[in-house]
Amino acid sequence: MRSISILIILCLCVCLKLRSQGYVEILIDPVVAGQKTTITGLLNTELALKRKQRDLLKELEDLEEEYKKKRGIKSAITSSAAVFAALQSTMIAVGKRIESIESNIDYIRKLTFYIPHGLGRLESALEREKGYYERLKSEQQYVSVLAPASGGGGYAYTVFQRLIIRAMKIQDNLIEIDKDVKSRSVASWLLYLKNAN
Repeated sequence: MRSISILIILCLCVCLKLRSQGYVEILIDPVVAGQKTTITGLLNTELALKRKQRDLLKELEDLEEEYKKKRGIKSAITSSAAVFAALQSTMIAVGKRIESIESNIDYIRKLTFYIPHGLGRLESALEREKGYYERLKSEQQYVSVLAPASGGGGYAYTVFQRLIIRAMKIQDNLIEIDKDVKSRSVASWLLYLKNAN
């Protein structure tokens, strides 16, 4: 008998609780649903950021491996050799351009019977660039002998790269001088005819 009364009381309590919660659920459901949606969205964002972080860490590890491979002696020698070859070809091109500009100036002077056509300023600019080229050439010879022996491949690479940058600046200035020489010439069309032959 006692157990039946306990069961009846339990059933009544559950029924009353369910009935009372029904009214409260109507008010709380949208708030709880909004909170759950917000939490779910934030968790998904966090998971996406974790995945992105994992991908970035993997990419960083790959870059570190690639960097380790490049730090070896063999790669330093090959990269220094490539930069040295580029420096040599740039220096040869600069030397040829200086000779070409000098011959163009001499040719213009001969054609115009040595009457200056504003070439004095260009000649002085050419002499200045020629001085820079000669200084760069002596530095290049000095570095070519000493750089591989001192500081290793990375040092040689950096030194040769800096020399290339300086040679390219000289070459840029020479291109401007060459353009001015050809444009100031009264007989510029003869220059083109000479260069065509």
